[in-house]
Amino acid sequence: MNGLLFLVAVFLAWPTMGLSLLAYFGWLGLLAYLRADAREQAYQREAALRLLAAGEGHPPSWANNAGHIEAFIGATIAEAARKGIPRSFMRSMTNEQKAAFINYLGLLEDQGASNRQQGVAAGKFIDALWAQAQRATRARLTAETEHDAEAALNLAAHVPPAVHVASEPRSN
Repeated sequence: MNGLLFLVAVFLAWPTMGLSLLAYFGWLGLLAYLRADAREQAYQREAALRLLAAGEGHPPSWANNAGHIEAFIGATIAEAARKGIPRSFMRSMTNEQKAAFINYLGLLEDQGASNRQQGVAAGKFIDALWAQAQRATRARLTAETEHDAEAALNLAAHVPPAVHVASEPRSN
C-alpha cells in the first residue's frame, strides 16, 4: 500500500512541484505517530494491570468531582452497551470489581494516560470483565451438562434391559 502510494507521489512530484512527496512523507509521519501512540497506550494499560494485580492502586485525581464521574461513567456505560454488554452486568459488578476499576483508572493516570485514554482503557477493562463472566458461565453450563450426561449414563446402567416383544404372533 505504502509502496504504491510512494510511486503515485513520485509520479506527481513534477507537476505538484514536490508537494506530493511532502504529503506522502507527512502521511508516513502520521502513521508512525498513531502506531507509537497505540503502543504507548497498550504499555500504560499493561503496566497499570500489573500494579493492580500486585495490590497497588488509588482513585484518580478527578474521583471527587461528581460531574466528571457522572460523565465518565455515562460514557463508559454507553461504550459497553455499544459492545453488547448489558447494563445489568454493569449494575451487578461486585464492590471488589468496582474498587479495582477505580484503582485501575488512578494507576492509568499515574502512567500519564489522558482522560480520553482512561476512557478507552475503562471500556476495555469492562469488556474483559464481561468476557471473563461469559467464560465462567460457559464453564459452569458445560460442567452442568457433563454432570447431567454422566447422571443419565449412570441411570441407564441401572435400568433393566427392555423386554423383547416379538412382532410375529405366537402359535399355540
